Amino acid sequence: MISASFNELERAILEHIAKDYSIDSLTRQIHLTTLKKRDYTGVGFFVDFNIPKTLPKIEPNELGDEKVIHGPFINSKGVDIGGGCLIFLQDGYIDCLEMYAYGDRFNEHISEFELSGSHKRPTWIKRFWGRLVYSYRVITGKWPT
Repeated sequence: MISASFNELERAILEHIAKDYSIDSLTRQIHLTTLKKRDYTGVGFFVDFNIPKTLPKIEPNELGDEKVIHGPFINSKGVDIGGGCLIFLQDGYIDCLEMYAYGDRFNEHISEFELSGSHKRPTWIKRFWGRLVYSYRVITGKWPT
């Protein structure tokens, strides 16, 4: 069960990712992590995780050549043009969930939403965005704001 420290949208995204990837170490980490910090940017969120380091690591070969975990599309009236999400890894552990709008607005409180899509066919924009943000984090040591 996913921690109650996450809001409804975050829990739904984490559950969707756990089912979509079907990687035991990822699923265990998702079910045992708690909220460390949530930063609202106006066009999305960065949600940092507290993860027990005693859990098994996610091995690079389990994700193919990707350095991020692709989440579902977010369809909601509160997200301009819809949105997407990614989970970034740090040393084999889930580190941060990023949710972002494709447009200019991601409301701070989302109550109605629909998730769709699969990591098996990420769009070019998801692959590009994931690599861009990951590179920024590697170079600067922090998430873009």
